Amino acid sequence: MKNSSFLLALCCVAGISAKPTAARGQSIVNGGFETGDFTGWTQGGNYAASDVVVPPNSINDAAHQPHSGLWQGWFGANPTSSFLSQSVNLAAGSVYKLDFWLANPIAGTASFQVDFGGATLTNSLTQGSSLSSFPYQEFSYSFTNLPAGPTELKFTFENTPDWLLLDDVSITRQSVPEGGPGIIFPLLTILGLGFYARVSVKAVLKA
Repeated sequence: MKNSSFLLALCCVAGISAKPTAARGQSIVNGGFETGDFTGWTQGGNYAASDVVVPPNSINDAAHQPHSGLWQGWFGANPTSSFLSQSVNLAAGSVYKLDFWLANPIAGTASFQVDFGGATLTNSLTQGSSLSSFPYQEFSYSFTNLPAGPTELKFTFENTPDWLLLDDVSITRQSVPEGGPGIIFPLLTILGLGFYARVSVKAVLKA
């Protein structure tokens, strides 16, 4: 009887404490541009003025410093669009989080857009041609039910008076399909309860 009680307690603890594990992984190559160039990225459009910059530079002030590390992407200064893209391989049934940091040191005619998973992400930066100045700000988006396989992440920039600054781009896999230990341990709990109940009935009949 003591052995059956111990089995029940063990199974119940396992069933309560076990949860489906979350798998986290970085899918972007060179998201902080710390290689000192655009390794892992594809450039297009009018990108002649785009660069990966490490301070000190010709413009060396607090407003133009990287968000983290030594390097960051500078995009501008020109009146026509340039873009930066990267293909990301996604797994089926997962939740993904896109995160990046953007700054616009000098107010003026500028626009910014990000596309991912076949959709254009709308925000205040795409609503007009005039963009106020702001320090590095974080932008985050979550995605579910994206198709498995290669998916393009694309940034589009346009800035006439200065540069838009981009840093610390990441796409993180937040979760995986259900299964594994999260299913097994609850089953053990049920089996343990059944075993304990059977032993208890026998004990009552013998009494």
